[in-house]
Amino acid sequence: VTVAAYQTNSADALVAGGIGTVIFGLAGGVLALIGLIFLLIGTKRASIDEPVFNNAFMFIILSLVLTVASTIISSIWATGIWDNVSTTVANIFSVFAMIYIINGIQNLASKLDRPDMVTMGNTYMILMIIVYAIQIIARIIPAFFGANATTSTAAGVLSLVAEIFALVVYIIYLIYLGKAKKMLKES
Repeated sequence: VTVAAYQTNSADALVAGGIGTVIFGLAGGVLALIGLIFLLIGTKRASIDEPVFNNAFMFIILSLVLTVASTIISSIWATGIWDNVSTTVANIFSVFAMIYIINGIQNLASKLDRPDMVTMGNTYMILMIIVYAIQIIARIIPAFFGANATTSTAAGVLSLVAEIFALVVYIIYLIYLGKAKKMLKES
């Protein structure tokens, strides 16, 4: 294989990889937007039966507005501290939204005499708060201890662990929502 052929194949592979990244990025963005729309509609509808869901709806909107504002500001001014603060606050708003959603489900479960759903909600909230606390700690380690190789590595490892746990906790959350839907259909 000649050098020119290798360069052509590498360039082709690079373009193909870039196109694939764009396609998957767009698909992920569209799916996230669809999920957000369903979340907003579902939360608003649920607020008819349980007023606590109005609080969840408000925090979802706040998180969305902050995320959009953060993205716009970050694209205009590249400021690392703004990204960290806005992402952390948006995550906190998301946590509050999830807490209110779980609280609303628990209130409905109490009315339907389903203590198992109340207990499962409590367990999920504890797991969720632990995961988000680990994520926030991973973000602030470099700020408090300086950005060096050791703190960056520690923050990176902690962040990776938190992301793995976040995936597991999110799956548990989806299972909980599925059980809540089933509970409401049975009532």
